[in-house]
Amino acid sequence: MKDSHKSIGLRKVVLFILFGLIVLGVCYKCLEWRTFKTLAFYQQTFDKKELETIIESNKNGKETLDLFVKIFFSETEIKEEEQLDNFNKLDGKFAIYMDNTKHYLGILKSNRDSYEKLRKQVKLMGGKRGELGRKILNNQIDYYGQEIEAGEEGLVSDELLKSLMVALKDMYTLLNYEDNVGGVNEKYSTYFSDIASLEKYSEKSFQYKNEDKIKKLHPYGYEVLDKYKRYLGTYYEVVKDFVGGDEESATYKYAKLQEEANDLNIDYDRFFSEREEENNERKKKIIELVRDKIIAIKDYKEKGLGVYPLGKSVSGWVDDLSLCQIYAYKAELYMGMANEEVKSETVKELLELLKSINPRTDELDSRFNKDVLTIKGLEEEEDYLVFECKDSGGEVYPFEVLK
Repeated sequence: MKDSHKSIGLRKVVLFILFGLIVLGVCYKCLEWRTFKTLAFYQQTFDKKELETIIESNKNGKETLDLFVKIFFSETEIKEEEQLDNFNKLDGKFAIYMDNTKHYLGILKSNRDSYEKLRKQVKLMGGKRGELGRKILNNQIDYYGQEIEAGEEGLVSDELLKSLMVALKDMYTLLNYEDNVGGVNEKYSTYFSDIASLEKYSEKSFQYKNEDKIKKLHPYGYEVLDKYKRYLGTYYEVVKDFVGGDEESATYKYAKLQEEANDLNIDYDRFFSEREEENNERKKKIIELVRDKIIAIKDYKEKGLGVYPLGKSVSGWVDDLSLCQIYAYKAELYMGMANEEVKSETVKELLELLKSINPRTDELDSRFNKDVLTIKGLEEEEDYLVFECKDSGGEVYPFEVLK
């Protein structure tokens, strides 16, 4: 009788353990399914939002760059009134572009925080799904780290460019002042108020915005700004002393002004290409991270790992859309490194061309739905290549790349 009771009790324990294991297994599968469902949702919604923001920012950046070139590097003469209007427009476009960058950084940081909250769930997952889940998550978080760093450095570069723009505008003011004076001594005081904007450069406390960061990231860029500061400041002091009747001081400072004028030889190729090598290396890292993330997503899909019991499958990934953007990104990298334009008329030709530079994407090239990508702007008269990336719903995301 006692043995019978023990047997029944043992069976209950075994059944309880089995039941507990089944419940744990169901809970684990639910956790796994929900985690991948969240990853797919984030990848779809976050990537699309980020792409939309990039496109809007690129549009504003293109308008800003075109106007900058028109003002400072146009071969056709522009009337003074129109040029001053262009300066004001450029200032406004710069502000919009920098706001776009700050907005984009805010989106990246928010999205990264959302992914960070999935770390614990992903660590609990085992097997092939767990391995792929960690690859997707870790590559995405590392990608955000690179993009955020690039964006923050980009803001410093924008401040450098904006400061240069202000200095060049003040140089334009100086040259107009010289034209109005025409070498007539009496007119230096008559038009003196026209160069009021130059006074700030003569003050010892004057600093460009984010000067320390500019000096660290763009040493030559800062050197250029410093040359303009010294020249414009000394010019203002010379004229101020002259119109104030202190000709001895003006003469002494004029010798210094001549030295600074001779030193005002700017290598603009060097100015605009500074940090090009560092930026290219970061672009390569970003391509690698996105490539590895997409490989993991495609492995997950193609091996049927998104299929769960009771029809609860995981779908909604937009891996080809993200990959399409990476091909556009890599084409830009190619043109910068090879110093030649991309002239591929078909996606197949483009992928073959891009194999010539690292990082390689061979493992994905044959798995990419080539109908997603259309290449435009190949004509010689066009300044920009356009990569149109289409999602499964038919929405088109155009990425413009300067040739």
